[in-house]
Amino acid sequence: MPPLCSPALMPPASAHALTPQEAEWCLDLAEHLSASGIAIPSPPLLLAQFAIVGKGDLAATVKRIVEYQRVAKSYGYVKADAADSPADRLWFHAAFPGLVQPCWPLAGRRSVLFVDPAVYDASGISWPAQWPAAARSFLLLLDALSCDLDEARAGCEVVYDCKGLSVAQVSPWVLRGVADLYQNAYPGKLKKIVLVDAGFMVRSLLSVCGLFLSEKTMSRISLATAEELLEPPHSYPKSALPACLRAEGAPVFGESATPGYAEWLEGRLGRRAAAEDAVAIPARALPRPKQVERASA
Repeated sequence: MPPLCSPALMPPASAHALTPQEAEWCLDLAEHLSASGIAIPSPPLLLAQFAIVGKGDLAATVKRIVEYQRVAKSYGYVKADAADSPADRLWFHAAFPGLVQPCWPLAGRRSVLFVDPAVYDASGISWPAQWPAAARSFLLLLDALSCDLDEARAGCEVVYDCKGLSVAQVSPWVLRGVADLYQNAYPGKLKKIVLVDAGFMVRSLLSVCGLFLSEKTMSRISLATAEELLEPPHSYPKSALPACLRAEGAPVFGESATPGYAEWLEGRLGRRAAAEDAVAIPARALPRPKQVERASA
Protein backbone atom coordinates (compact mmCIF):
# COMPACT_ATOMS: atom_id res chain seq x y z
CA MET A 1 0.00 0.00 0.00
CA PRO A 2 1.52 3.33 -1.00
CA PRO A 3 2.24 5.65 1.90
CA LEU A 4 0.60 9.04 1.91
CA CYS A 5 1.99 10.97 4.86
CA SER A 6 2.52 10.55 8.57
CA PRO A 7 -0.65 10.37 10.70
CA ALA A 8 0.35 13.60 12.42
CA LEU A 9 0.27 15.47 9.10
CA MET A 10 -3.02 14.01 7.83
CA PRO A 11 -5.96 16.22 6.83
CA PRO A 12 -9.22 16.15 8.83
CA ALA A 13 -11.33 13.01 8.48
CA SER A 14 -13.60 12.77 5.46
CA ALA A 15 -15.21 10.18 3.25
CA HIS A 16 -11.77 9.46 1.76
CA ALA A 17 -9.41 10.46 4.59
CA LEU A 18 -8.59 8.65 7.82
CA THR A 19 -8.25 10.35 11.17
CA PRO A 20 -4.82 10.07 12.84
CA GLN A 21 -6.29 7.53 15.29
CA GLU A 22 -7.79 5.45 12.48
CA ALA A 23 -4.48 5.58 10.61
CA GLU A 24 -2.66 4.21 13.66
CA TRP A 25 -5.21 1.41 13.95
CA CYS A 26 -4.66 0.54 10.27
CA LEU A 27 -0.89 0.54 10.63
CA ASP A 28 -0.92 -1.57 13.79
CA LEU A 29 -3.32 -4.02 12.16
CA ALA A 30 -1.32 -4.28 8.92
CA GLU A 31 1.91 -4.87 10.83
CA HIS A 32 0.30 -7.52 13.02
CA LEU A 33 -1.22 -9.33 10.02
CA SER A 34 2.07 -9.25 8.14
CA ALA A 35 3.95 -10.63 11.13
CA SER A 36 1.32 -13.38 11.52
CA GLY A 37 1.44 -14.42 7.87
CA ILE A 38 -2.18 -13.36 7.26
CA ALA A 39 -3.11 -11.61 4.02
CA ILE A 40 -3.71 -7.89 4.50
CA PRO A 41 -7.21 -6.91 3.30
CA SER A 42 -7.14 -5.01 0.04
CA PRO A 43 -7.91 -2.39 -1.18
CA PRO A 44 -6.98 -0.01 1.68
CA LEU A 45 -10.64 0.94 2.16
CA LEU A 46 -11.40 -2.62 3.26
CA LEU A 47 -8.47 -2.65 5.69
CA ALA A 48 -9.71 0.69 7.06
CA GLN A 49 -13.19 -0.78 7.56
CA PHE A 50 -11.77 -3.59 9.70
CA ALA A 51 -9.69 -1.11 11.70
CA ILE A 52 -12.62 1.25 12.28
CA VAL A 53 -14.93 -1.55 13.41
CA GLY A 54 -12.22 -3.10 15.61
CA LYS A 55 -11.19 0.19 17.26
CA GLY A 56 -7.71 -1.06 18.06
CA ASP A 57 -8.71 -4.50 19.38
CA LEU A 58 -6.18 -6.52 17.36
CA ALA A 59 -7.24 -9.98 18.55
CA ALA A 60 -10.92 -9.48 17.71
CA THR A 61 -10.16 -7.73 14.41
CA VAL A 62 -7.75 -10.42 13.21
CA LYS A 63 -10.34 -13.07 14.06
CA ARG A 64 -12.92 -11.19 11.98
CA ILE A 65 -10.50 -10.82 9.06
CA VAL A 66 -9.66 -14.52 9.03
CA GLU A 67 -13.37 -15.42 9.06
CA TYR A 68 -14.14 -12.88 6.31
CA GLN A 69 -11.38 -14.27 4.10
CA ARG A 70 -12.67 -17.79 4.73
CA VAL A 71 -16.28 -17.04 3.76
CA ALA A 72 -15.28 -14.86 0.80
CA LYS A 73 -13.18 -17.73 -0.56
CA SER A 74 -15.85 -20.31 0.28
CA TYR A 75 -18.57 -18.41 -1.61
CA GLY A 76 -16.27 -17.18 -4.36
CA TYR A 77 -16.89 -13.55 -3.46
CA VAL A 78 -14.80 -10.96 -5.26
CA LYS A 79 -16.46 -7.52 -5.13
CA ALA A 80 -15.50 -6.49 -8.66
CA ASP A 81 -16.78 -9.77 -10.10
CA ALA A 82 -20.01 -9.69 -8.08
CA ALA A 83 -20.66 -6.07 -9.08
CA ASP A 84 -20.29 -7.00 -12.76
CA SER A 85 -22.51 -10.07 -12.46
CA PRO A 86 -26.28 -9.35 -12.66
CA ALA A 87 -26.94 -12.76 -11.12
CA ASP A 88 -24.92 -11.89 -8.02
CA ARG A 89 -25.63 -8.17 -7.89
CA LEU A 90 -29.41 -8.47 -7.91
CA TRP A 91 -29.95 -12.00 -6.58
CA PHE A 92 -32.14 -11.01 -3.62
CA HIS A 93 -33.93 -8.39 -5.72
CA ALA A 94 -34.75 -10.95 -8.41
CA ALA A 95 -35.69 -13.74 -5.99
CA PHE A 96 -37.77 -11.54 -3.68
CA PRO A 97 -38.83 -8.28 -5.38
CA GLY A 98 -39.48 -5.59 -2.80
CA LEU A 99 -37.77 -7.44 0.05
CA VAL A 100 -35.13 -4.71 0.51
CA GLN A 101 -35.81 -1.03 -0.10
CA PRO A 102 -33.07 1.49 0.62
CA CYS A 103 -33.71 5.06 1.63
CA TRP A 104 -32.24 8.11 -0.06
CA PRO A 105 -29.58 9.74 2.16
CA LEU A 106 -31.10 11.66 5.06
CA ALA A 107 -29.21 14.71 6.30
CA GLY A 108 -27.39 13.91 9.51
CA ARG A 109 -28.64 10.31 9.54
CA ARG A 110 -27.13 6.90 8.92
CA SER A 111 -28.05 4.88 5.86
CA VAL A 112 -31.38 3.11 6.30
CA LEU A 113 -32.69 -0.09 4.75
CA PHE A 114 -36.36 -1.01 4.89
CA VAL A 115 -37.13 -4.74 4.76
CA ASP A 116 -40.51 -6.29 4.03
CA PRO A 117 -40.33 -9.97 5.02
CA ALA A 118 -43.96 -10.41 3.87
CA VAL A 119 -42.75 -10.74 0.26
CA TYR A 120 -40.32 -13.49 1.22
CA ASP A 121 -41.47 -16.79 -0.27
CA ALA A 122 -38.70 -19.39 -0.40
CA SER A 123 -40.95 -22.33 -1.25
CA GLY A 124 -39.19 -22.81 -4.58
CA ILE A 125 -35.66 -22.23 -3.33
CA SER A 126 -33.19 -24.89 -2.25
CA TRP A 127 -31.07 -22.94 0.21
CA PRO A 128 -28.05 -25.29 0.31
CA ALA A 129 -27.73 -24.92 -3.48
CA GLN A 130 -28.68 -21.24 -3.69
CA TRP A 131 -26.92 -19.93 -0.60
CA PRO A 132 -23.50 -19.19 -2.21
CA ALA A 133 -25.17 -16.85 -4.74
CA ALA A 134 -27.33 -15.33 -2.00
CA ALA A 135 -24.27 -14.85 0.21
CA ARG A 136 -22.38 -13.07 -2.60
CA SER A 137 -25.37 -10.79 -3.15
CA PHE A 138 -25.57 -10.05 0.58
CA LEU A 139 -21.83 -9.31 0.83
CA LEU A 140 -22.14 -6.92 -2.11
CA LEU A 141 -25.04 -5.20 -0.31
CA LEU A 142 -22.81 -4.78 2.75
CA ASP A 143 -20.06 -3.31 0.56
CA ALA A 144 -22.61 -0.85 -0.82
CA LEU A 145 -23.68 0.17 2.68
CA SER A 146 -20.04 0.83 3.66
CA CYS A 147 -19.26 2.67 0.43
CA ASP A 148 -16.80 5.16 1.94
CA LEU A 149 -15.16 5.99 5.26
CA ASP A 150 -18.01 8.21 6.47
CA GLU A 151 -20.50 5.39 5.88
CA ALA A 152 -18.17 2.88 7.54
CA ARG A 153 -17.91 5.11 10.62
CA ALA A 154 -21.62 5.81 10.88
CA GLY A 155 -22.96 2.32 10.25
CA CYS A 156 -26.52 1.62 9.14
CA GLU A 157 -30.04 1.06 10.41
CA VAL A 158 -32.51 -1.62 9.34
CA VAL A 159 -36.28 -1.29 9.71
CA TYR A 160 -38.38 -4.47 9.35
CA ASP A 161 -42.08 -4.30 8.56
CA CYS A 162 -43.36 -7.28 10.55
CA LYS A 163 -47.07 -6.71 9.92
CA GLY A 164 -48.76 -9.99 8.99
CA LEU A 165 -45.54 -11.98 9.08
CA SER A 166 -46.15 -15.74 9.19
CA VAL A 167 -44.03 -18.66 10.36
CA ALA A 168 -43.63 -19.81 6.74
CA GLN A 169 -41.87 -16.54 5.91
CA VAL A 170 -39.25 -16.89 8.63
CA SER A 171 -36.23 -19.04 7.83
CA PRO A 172 -33.98 -19.67 10.86
CA TRP A 173 -31.45 -21.20 8.44
CA VAL A 174 -31.20 -17.96 6.46
CA LEU A 175 -31.24 -15.80 9.59
CA ARG A 176 -28.35 -17.82 10.99
CA GLY A 177 -26.39 -17.57 7.74
CA VAL A 178 -26.85 -13.81 7.49
CA ALA A 179 -25.98 -13.36 11.16
CA ASP A 180 -22.77 -15.35 10.73
CA LEU A 181 -21.72 -13.29 7.71
CA TYR A 182 -22.44 -9.97 9.39
CA GLN A 183 -21.53 -10.59 13.03
CA ASN A 184 -18.45 -12.71 12.57
CA ALA A 185 -17.00 -11.76 9.19
CA TYR A 186 -17.96 -8.53 7.46
CA PRO A 187 -16.52 -5.28 8.89
CA GLY A 188 -19.70 -3.26 9.20
CA LYS A 189 -21.70 -1.51 11.90
CA LEU A 190 -25.36 -2.42 12.32
CA LYS A 191 -26.31 0.32 14.76
CA LYS A 192 -30.05 -0.14 14.97
CA ILE A 193 -32.73 -2.73 14.12
CA VAL A 194 -36.38 -1.70 14.41
CA LEU A 195 -39.14 -4.33 14.24
CA VAL A 196 -42.34 -2.57 13.24
CA ASP A 197 -45.76 -3.85 14.32
CA ALA A 198 -44.24 -7.10 15.57
CA GLY A 199 -46.85 -9.63 16.64
CA PHE A 200 -46.63 -12.42 19.17
CA MET A 201 -44.81 -14.74 16.77
CA VAL A 202 -42.02 -12.23 16.06
CA ARG A 203 -41.64 -11.42 19.74
CA SER A 204 -41.34 -15.13 20.48
CA LEU A 205 -38.73 -15.54 17.74
CA LEU A 206 -36.52 -12.95 19.43
CA SER A 207 -35.73 -15.46 22.16
CA VAL A 208 -34.66 -17.97 19.49
CA CYS A 209 -32.54 -15.33 17.75
CA GLY A 210 -30.67 -14.86 21.02
CA LEU A 211 -29.11 -18.29 20.41
CA PHE A 212 -27.08 -17.03 17.43
CA LEU A 213 -27.15 -13.23 17.71
CA SER A 214 -24.55 -11.55 19.89
CA GLU A 215 -25.52 -9.66 23.02
CA LYS A 216 -24.50 -6.41 21.33
CA THR A 217 -26.74 -7.10 18.32
CA MET A 218 -29.66 -8.08 20.54
CA SER A 219 -29.27 -4.83 22.50
CA ARG A 220 -29.76 -2.85 19.29
CA ILE A 221 -33.14 -4.42 18.47
CA SER A 222 -36.19 -2.37 19.38
CA LEU A 223 -39.94 -2.67 18.78
CA ALA A 224 -42.14 0.10 17.42
CA THR A 225 -45.44 0.79 15.70
CA ALA A 226 -45.61 2.50 12.31
CA GLU A 227 -46.77 5.68 14.05
CA GLU A 228 -43.82 5.57 16.48
CA LEU A 229 -41.33 5.61 13.60
CA LEU A 230 -42.16 9.29 13.16
CA GLU A 231 -41.44 10.10 16.82
CA PRO A 232 -38.30 10.12 19.00
CA PRO A 233 -36.08 8.18 19.35
CA HIS A 234 -36.58 7.14 15.70
CA SER A 235 -37.85 10.35 14.07
CA TYR A 236 -37.83 9.08 10.48
CA PRO A 237 -39.20 11.66 8.04
CA LYS A 238 -42.60 10.53 6.79
CA SER A 239 -41.55 11.09 3.19
CA ALA A 240 -38.68 8.63 3.63
CA LEU A 241 -40.85 5.71 4.74
CA PRO A 242 -42.12 3.08 2.32
CA ALA A 243 -45.87 3.23 1.82
CA CYS A 244 -46.76 0.37 4.15
CA LEU A 245 -44.88 2.00 7.04
CA ARG A 246 -46.54 5.38 6.76
CA ALA A 247 -49.18 6.12 9.34
CA GLU A 248 -52.03 6.06 6.79
CA GLY A 249 -50.96 2.55 5.78
CA ALA A 250 -50.92 2.22 2.00
CA PRO A 251 -51.16 -1.52 1.24
CA VAL A 252 -48.37 -1.90 -1.33
CA PHE A 253 -44.82 -1.83 0.00
CA GLY A 254 -43.31 -0.79 -3.32
CA GLU A 255 -45.34 2.41 -3.66
CA SER A 256 -42.95 4.82 -2.01
CA ALA A 257 -40.49 7.59 -2.64
CA THR A 258 -37.55 5.31 -1.86
CA PRO A 259 -35.17 4.59 -4.77
CA GLY A 260 -35.27 1.34 -6.66
CA TYR A 261 -32.84 -1.22 -5.29
CA ALA A 262 -30.90 -1.58 -8.54
CA GLU A 263 -30.56 2.19 -8.90
CA TRP A 264 -29.47 2.61 -5.29
CA LEU A 265 -26.96 -0.26 -5.51
CA GLU A 266 -25.40 1.14 -8.67
CA GLY A 267 -24.95 4.55 -7.08
CA ARG A 268 -23.46 3.16 -3.89
CA LEU A 269 -21.04 0.87 -5.72
CA GLY A 270 -19.94 3.87 -7.77
CA ARG A 271 -19.20 5.74 -4.54
CA ARG A 272 -17.29 2.75 -3.23
CA ALA A 273 -15.18 2.53 -6.37
CA ALA A 274 -14.25 6.21 -5.95
CA ALA A 275 -13.35 5.63 -2.30
CA GLU A 276 -11.24 2.58 -3.16
CA ASP A 277 -9.25 4.74 -5.56
CA ALA A 278 -8.83 7.58 -3.06
CA VAL A 279 -8.32 6.02 0.38
CA ALA A 280 -4.67 5.39 1.27
CA ILE A 281 -2.99 4.13 4.43
CA PRO A 282 -0.31 6.58 5.61
CA ALA A 283 3.24 5.73 6.58
CA ARG A 284 4.03 5.65 10.25
CA ALA A 285 5.88 8.73 11.42
CA LEU A 286 9.47 7.99 12.42
CA PRO A 287 10.56 9.21 15.85
CA ARG A 288 12.76 12.25 15.75
CA PRO A 289 16.41 11.50 16.53
CA LYS A 290 17.57 12.82 19.84
CA GLN A 291 19.78 15.85 19.61
CA VAL A 292 23.01 15.57 21.57
CA GLU A 293 24.24 18.80 23.07
CA ARG A 294 27.90 19.44 22.52
CA ALA A 295 29.95 20.22 25.59
CA SER A 296 31.22 23.75 25.60
CA ALA A 297 34.89 24.07 24.99
